[in-house]
Amino acid sequence: MDEKLSKQLIRQLKFLNFFIGLFGVLILAAIAVIGFMLFQVITFTQTAANNISDFRQETAGKLDVREQACSDETLGSFLRNNSEVCN
Repeated sequence: MDEKLSKQLIRQLKFLNFFIGLFGVLILAAIAVIGFMLFQVITFTQTAANNISDFRQETAGKLDVREQACSDETLGSFLRNNSEVCN
């Protein structure tokens, strides 16, 4: 093999090595970004599910008018004495 051909092959190999390294780093960066976004989506959905669950429990407690009326001292005692609502 002559000197000119070997220099040309070495130059092409260096060029190829650079692009393989560059695309490797880009792929690793893309995987890291996708992983971070996936983590953010999972965290957001868990937080939203917890908020919805808390809201559901809170509204269920507020909508139980019978329990609230019977637990009140003045209204509850009136209802217990004069009706069958709190029995």
